[in-house]
Amino acid sequence: MSFASTDELYFRSEVPELAKQSLSWAATGWKGERFNAMILIWSPNTLKQVRFVLSDLHNQKGHAINKNNLRLHMIRYVVSNFRYGARELPCDVSPNTEAYLMPDRFETFDRFDVPGKTVRPVWLFIDIPQEMVAGTYVGVIELQSEKHKAAFTLTVTIQNQVLPKPSEWQYRLDLWQNPWVVAWKYNLEPWSDQHTQLLREHLKLYAEAGGKYITTYSVHSPANDHSYIHEGAMIKWRKQKNGEWKFDYSIFDEYVQLAMEAGIDKVITI
Repeated sequence: MSFASTDELYFRSEVPELAKQSLSWAATGWKGERFNAMILIWSPNTLKQVRFVLSDLHNQKGHAINKNNLRLHMIRYVVSNFRYGARELPCDVSPNTEAYLMPDRFETFDRFDVPGKTVRPVWLFIDIPQEMVAGTYVGVIELQSEKHKAAFTLTVTIQNQVLPKPSEWQYRLDLWQNPWVVAWKYNLEPWSDQHTQLLREHLKLYAEAGGKYITTYSVHSPANDHSYIHEGAMIKWRKQKNGEWKFDYSIFDEYVQLAMEAGIDKVITI
């Protein structure tokens, strides 16, 4: 196990190529900034019940970064029909017939097993509150499994500069959203109360990254279902007997409102 670069991909069945293994990680940044780190776990034998115990980070003056500002996500492998480093990526159906496992999806967890001869990357977020006192903070993340323990040391140096909130950034991030994927993933009725609650959580993550564009759908499947998940319309079109059209914007309005409540309120893409 070791900290590893967040700029590299680590594959499930390949021993990680690390210049040096380390259980210590350090970073310097501003108040209001988010630090990112990656922890790699791999073993020739199966590790069962792997879990992490988070703790506060402290400086010498008694100030602390609360452990609630630390978040861990297991990186799941997804099936891709393009290998790592592929250059030509058409939007149409891929001509490739081979499948590759690529580390991609973040997933919250309580604990997990690591099968023998496999790799499990874990992503760490450290959010620094804007009101934090400048200084150097040190803490430990303890890794536990049925038969093993290890401790990862974190050192965070906070400078006096303050990064504005993402809603105040001039940087404008535009990531397409497909709300129907969320409903499909959790087997929920689209636009039910449970679905909209999950959408709030997803939109919050997008807003925290600086998202400014709200993706809306006026017609069914505008991307020709290349995502392999049906994309419905947020506007219902009905032609009346007299030939006039009637439009229902209730889902459109609901989704735009959800996004704006999350802080995504600069642009609506239709």
